[in-house]
Amino acid sequence: MHNVGKSYKGTPKYSFVKIPVPADGKDVYDKAEVVGSVPFRWSKNPTYLHSFGMSENYYVLVEQALTVSVLGLMTSRISRETYSDCLKWHATEKQNLFDIDKYPSLSEQNLFRIDKHPSLSQQNVLRIDKCASLPQQNLFRIVDRRTGQEVNPKTPYLADPFFTFHHINTYEEEGHLVVDVSAYPDKKILDTFYLKNVKSEQREVYPEPTIRRYVLPLATYSKATSGQNLVTVKESSASAIKQKNGQVLCDYEKLSDQGLDFPHINDGRLGKKYRYIYGAGGQYINKLVKIDTLTKQSWVWEEEGTYVAEPVFIPGPGATDEDDGALLSVLYKMTKPRHVTCLLVLDARTMTELGRAQFDVSLSRDIHACFVWS
Repeated sequence: MHNVGKSYKGTPKYSFVKIPVPADGKDVYDKAEVVGSVPFRWSKNPTYLHSFGMSENYYVLVEQALTVSVLGLMTSRISRETYSDCLKWHATEKQNLFDIDKYPSLSEQNLFRIDKHPSLSQQNVLRIDKCASLPQQNLFRIVDRRTGQEVNPKTPYLADPFFTFHHINTYEEEGHLVVDVSAYPDKKILDTFYLKNVKSEQREVYPEPTIRRYVLPLATYSKATSGQNLVTVKESSASAIKQKNGQVLCDYEKLSDQGLDFPHINDGRLGKKYRYIYGAGGQYINKLVKIDTLTKQSWVWEEEGTYVAEPVFIPGPGATDEDDGALLSVLYKMTKPRHVTCLLVLDARTMTELGRAQFDVSLSRDIHACFVWS
């Protein structure tokens, strides 16, 4: 089992941890091993984390523009702030330092913080307050699972700001790391989970995410020229453009016009090249969706007055095709006087119903799900 956490001992950092599979119910957390770590980009404002990507040889973490204020958390008992109050969206905030890409004539050595050099004249220093807003871009951090070292730490992999809960899958191809995520343009999705919205009789409309594929070149490409696209994977339209300052600006390939979140794939393809994504979609999380990443085709199952939970793919006995199996999801039918809860079974190939089992009790609505073999 692999996970990632935040460590504040010494240099604040993200640590990737490997935990052995428990046997006979024994606690194995004391045998956990830190595989590798990377320092926070902003030491007092680590990124909001919900998931990460992992291929056969690499971990990948997205430091997104949504951060957690450590100072806010430390003082929350006095200020009476909640955890959500400590979440800060920095995508449109002005940076403390000028962006080298936008000011190529300035070297890193000549950049000054205005607040630390008040004696400098306006004629010699560009003022932050007269400068256009510079977005805080998302930063991809890659760690080699074999060595525990960060890959190309001096060549930042940047992307325009987006918010994500869930990585879909990550795999290696032709010297690149392919990173698929369910992404939102901002953090507005979080507002729908406030208690006042959850309890409201008026159904909350959920923003629809896009299924994005980022392709990160693993080589340093020191001889590449500014403006060159470093992605050489022929079947992907994603790009990674080298900048004048050595940074790499990544743009995504949109895998489908149909959005989904709470993604699930065939577990046998985790960390490997794959084709099919399953998930929950719709403005009210009321659809089950399948996407073919190769053809961009999508399939949708929905039923009037019904909400769905995260679907789980179960391969069929002796299956050889990636989508040969069943898709399970819990349904919540909004009927009166009480709602009905069912376990739905779909043919994962065609997204047609195979059957359903109704529970004798009503279960509270949930969004995540898992399947345990027995």
